[in-house]
Amino acid sequence: MIGSALPAERVPFYKRLYIWSVIFEPLLLFVLFEASAIGIGGNVSRLLQGITCMVLLTRLVIRLLGSRATVTIPNLAHPVFRYYTLMFVLAIVAGVIGYARGAFDLPGKYVPIGQVSAFSSALNSAAVRPIFEYITAAYYFVYFVILPRYLLTSRAAVDYAFLWFRRMFVVCLVAGWIDVAAGFAHINLIPRHLSDWSIVGEGRFHGIAGEPREAFVYLFLGLAMLHLMSFWEHRRMDRRWFYVVIPAAIMTKSTTGLVGVALFVGIYGLYSMRTMTLSRMVQLVAGLAVVSAVAYTAVVKTQRVMAYFQAASGLWYILEHNMDLPYLMSKSNSDIYPMYDLTVKARAGDWLPVIIGSGFGSASAVSNRYYRDVSTLNNPHSQLARSLYETGLVGTVLYVMAFIGPVAWATRGLSRTLRREFIMLATLMIGCSLADRSSAPFIYLGMFWAAFRIMGRETEATIQSAPAAVTP
Repeated sequence: MIGSALPAERVPFYKRLYIWSVIFEPLLLFVLFEASAIGIGGNVSRLLQGITCMVLLTRLVIRLLGSRATVTIPNLAHPVFRYYTLMFVLAIVAGVIGYARGAFDLPGKYVPIGQVSAFSSALNSAAVRPIFEYITAAYYFVYFVILPRYLLTSRAAVDYAFLWFRRMFVVCLVAGWIDVAAGFAHINLIPRHLSDWSIVGEGRFHGIAGEPREAFVYLFLGLAMLHLMSFWEHRRMDRRWFYVVIPAAIMTKSTTGLVGVALFVGIYGLYSMRTMTLSRMVQLVAGLAVVSAVAYTAVVKTQRVMAYFQAASGLWYILEHNMDLPYLMSKSNSDIYPMYDLTVKARAGDWLPVIIGSGFGSASAVSNRYYRDVSTLNNPHSQLARSLYETGLVGTVLYVMAFIGPVAWATRGLSRTLRREFIMLATLMIGCSLADRSSAPFIYLGMFWAAFRIMGRETEATIQSAPAAVTP
């Protein structure tokens, strides 16, 4: 059981610091200051990440100064890392080509407003922001996926991470349901962020995960982590978690969440089709029918979601005639304009950016060109829109496989049912995060690989310690 190994082997402070920085990453209630201050939002997780990076850098320098210092460099061609590495290389190539083709050009002079520091203005400038996007893409993968290989190296460390993730997940669920209940009495208990204390809306679940759309992704990250935790503890997952989490996801009333579920069904169907039997295909079609019925009910019965669909009904005509977006659609202009621009390029026969994209940061630039606003550089909320525009169809496939491929590879020795559960939950999470950009897939993959590495070593040690067979 989790927690039984903790007294026997204490987890070093710097590892606990790292674990808490990861746990707090998706808990966006704890945003302490907005991006206008220093160019990036300041939440508890990022403060802990900064301290963790300084501690780890100090330890690395001390180690390098030692007489017998050795530093292990990860093999980026490893099955766990190779898809993301290929996607990143493609993004560099696409960025160079996109720059030459004017993908990062902005109309007029870029004059950032609402910035309270020179550093923030410089970081969000048209010249610097694309470079920063490449640094961010590399950082997320290194910090959340590669570092666990070096820090979560013992069963006690993974136990500690699982123990506190589960506790914080329960806190989010309990706080969220209390907030929903209070909302029916017109009482708003939990804000979106601590930094602005803005109200989310009565009766919408979000817990301590920020916006409802962000809470939607976090809820399914929690399910995937609980499933991984159960495997780690050599037991079946308690199905009662689904009866708590799925209603909470429905109560987010998130249109983005519905899109995420639709993406999950499509991705999982395409991925499974190559090995799908007739019976599994029937099950998938039945599941698709159920999901479609639930989605339709959510659209019809939820006034907020219905309003979005009605606002989107004339969207194509508005875009084609260069008209201003309706109010509800204008909130998603950074998602809409990149996708529309891709269709314009495809109709004109300009297939190169459709296939390989235009590089990180180009999606925000194209939104500004259509929106005719050069006072801010906003990235799409949708990872799908961003990935399609910045890395094209090829890069989007690589991005999806960067999180499904390692899970499929590492679970190839498990039973068919258990392997399918892992792949399905990983796909569900990547589908939701494609609808709303999130660090959840990175967090899960890092924990998944750390746990499987340790279990693999334990299995190998057990085999080696077994007595040799005696032959007559």
